[in-house]
Amino acid sequence: MKGKIFLDAGHGGTDTGLVYHERREKDNVLKIVLALATLLTEEGFEVICSRVDDSFIHEQSKHEKMLDERVDCVIAFHQNCALLSDTAEGARAIVWNKEGLSLFLAKKLLEGMKKIGFFILGIFEDKYNDELKRNKIPRVVLELGYLNSEKDYFLFDQFFDQIVQELFHAICSYWEEQKNEIMKHLYRIQVGSYYSRDRVLEKSEELHRRGFPAYYFLEKGFYTLQVGSFEQLKTAVEMEKQLRNYGYTTFIT
Repeated sequence: MKGKIFLDAGHGGTDTGLVYHERREKDNVLKIVLALATLLTEEGFEVICSRVDDSFIHEQSKHEKMLDERVDCVIAFHQNCALLSDTAEGARAIVWNKEGLSLFLAKKLLEGMKKIGFFILGIFEDKYNDELKRNKIPRVVLELGYLNSEKDYFLFDQFFDQIVQELFHAICSYWEEQKNEIMKHLYRIQVGSYYSRDRVLEKSEELHRRGFPAYYFLEKGFYTLQVGSFEQLKTAVEMEKQLRNYGYTTFIT
């Protein structure tokens, strides 16, 4: 299983969101969320949707679910509407702070929308301080164009499948970046570096038989063999002592 993604389709039920003729924000964002959830689930992500039908979910209930489920990120979908038709267009993202993984995710989402043809209004910062921000859960509000912009609605209607694909690829890129960020802050024990794949397989199997969580990866022509990924240095040191008791030459990375 990959990451746990929370997709929030804004509005719902009696809260239609913005409306322009037959176009309703609540319907459009739900359509996006359901299609995107299908792709992400097939890819191995665990997806939690704020709603899967035309119902209204209170914001507090959404936040409680996000926290209870310990999601890896939140993406909320909305649309805009100008006072006069065809006087505004474009997609924009709103984040709590313009740094870290939230900013990375926002950039990737907007890059995808730019490929579709949306004018990019930019990334805006929302200073609202709530429970999700305090818990440092990356969250992006993505506003997918203007309901009363003929250009935006043409893109949304005619390139819907491509929009969903671009959103999907953006989330996959985000997940890889998140894994890299996590790995930067973990302590791992290096046991060896080998030119031969057979040799690293042999040593890895040996470690597994002795109860050690060993793994290897190819880097610059050599197979690096490591054990564990620990948040605390103390835990890594204790594991390293056990390895050295078996005669392994080790160091902590």
